[in-house]
Formats: sequence, C-alpha cells, structure tokens
Amino acid sequence: MLELKIVTGMSGAGKSQFLRMLEDLGFYTVDHLPLDLLSDFIRTMRAENRQTVKAAVVVDVRERNHFDVFFHHLESLSPEEVHVEIIFLEAETDVLIRRFRETRRRHPLGNEIRILAAVEEERELMAPIRKIADRKIDTTHMPVPQLQEFVRYLYGDSNGPRLMVNVVSFGFKYGVPRDADFMFDVRFLPNPFYTPELKDLTGLDKPVADFIMETAPAAEFLDRIKGLLLFMMKNFESRARDNIVIAVGCTGGQHRSVFFAEKFGEIVGEAGYCHTVTHRDIWRSGSNAGKV
Repeated sequence: MLELKIVTGMSGAGKSQFLRMLEDLGFYTVDHLPLDLLSDFIRTMRAENRQTVKAAVVVDVRERNHFDVFFHHLESLSPEEVHVEIIFLEAETDVLIRRFRETRRRHPLGNEIRILAAVEEERELMAPIRKIADRKIDTTHMPVPQLQEFVRYLYGDSNGPRLMVNVVSFGFKYGVPRDADFMFDVRFLPNPFYTPELKDLTGLDKPVADFIMETAPAAEFLDRIKGLLLFMMKNFESRARDNIVIAVGCTGGQHRSVFFAEKFGEIVGEAGYCHTVTHRDIWRSGSNAGKV
C-alpha cells in the first residue's frame, strides 16, 4: 500500500516547510513534482518492497495548465493500492503578502503583477484543488515550530490529540479576526488602561494580571471557560477537525484580551493540545511592556 500525501495550496502558506517536516517523519518527498510525472512517481514508490510506503509531493500553481491531468490521475488510482490525501495549505492574504515581502521571493505567477493581484489570482486558480482537498490547514497564526508540532501530531506516531488550537487576542477598535471560529468578549471586566501605572503595560505583565484577577468576575469567568474549552476541543477532535481559531477581544487588544489569551493557551496546552497564542494588537497603543 502506498500512502501518498499531495501537499498543495497557496504560495507562502508553508508547503515546502510542510514537506520537509513529512520527510523528517520518514516520507519519501519530492518538491514541485511536474504533474505529468506523477504516474511514474507512484509506480516507483509502489515498487518498494515494503508493506506500507509513505510518500509526499508538492503541487503548486505553476502546474495550473496540467490540473486536468491531476484530476485524471486521482480518478485512475485504486484505493486498495494507493491511499491519497490532498492537503491544502492556506493563509490570510495580508499574511501571505507580508511573508513574500519579508523573504523577498518572487511570487510563482511572476514579477509582472503586484503581489496582491498575484495572491488573488492564485486563490482563484487553486479553488478547484481546494474544493476536493481532504485536509485544509490555515497557517495564518501558525509559526514554523507550531506547524512542525502539528505535523507530528497528524502524521507521526503520537497518540495524543490531533487538533491545532490557535488563540488570538485582539482589540475590537481594530476590527474582529475574520478567521475566528469562536469569539469571547472580555470588555465586561474593568479596563487596566484607566489605571495610570498599568496603562503602558500589557496583559503579559504581572501587575496587569493581578489587577484583572482581583476583580470578582474574572476568576469565575476563567473557571467557566476552562470547562467550555475542554468540552469544545474534545468534540471538535471527534469530528476530525484539524484546527480552530479562538479569538478573545477587549477594547484595544493590550490588557484584558492578552491576559486571557495566555490563560486559554495554558488550558489547552495542559490538556495536551498543540496550540499557538498570538497577540494581534498588543503594541498598537505604543506600550512599553515587555521591552524592558
């Protein structure tokens, strides 16, 4: 039996890193395999004299003129001989643009169009592949170490939970995260911003944490949320969900939401779930917390 992972998706979403992580787990890997060579690759892998062979290939937008060949190959494969899983990696447009700017790499669609236009065009071109993907992974809030941990959970020998939980703090004044699956509003708690000695600190600082937890509703809220989070994680995992985004917001995204995002991360982490914690708006108010 050949276990074949086809890694595809948006440029800048982490396909090559994902492939290297699979290689570390014992997969035979090929980056950017031309689709007209897919049959030869499958034939070669099946010739391996082992009961189960694991292989993975990256297919990207540069093969768009051969997507019809891709669909034909999939339809012709026998499920008794080859188990295929299509993994589609994606991320928010703003994040993809930032990654291209940071790495100074050219988008596969070329230099003749702006990065924003290239990303939008690629999203449209890749839509047919995304539609049939078995697994969609959003790497917007997933740094490389967390993605690596997630890949080990999914395709390694771990028997632990296989759900990635992304916790994001934000400020309502800057807009809500568009990719949030669940959103919690902690503006019902007193705002440390109006305490002069706490104004320039953040929810990462102990004085702010102490201030928040000294208010009566905070401890009860955290206790109630813990049970809810664990209940949600367990049931999402049983439905074969890969990852979820939990957003927690306050007015400016500097104090209360940051504190509770960290607490949410601790809760899911202690329960054994792979997770990330991102503070989207923590420095927007120009605080000096964490800089000294």
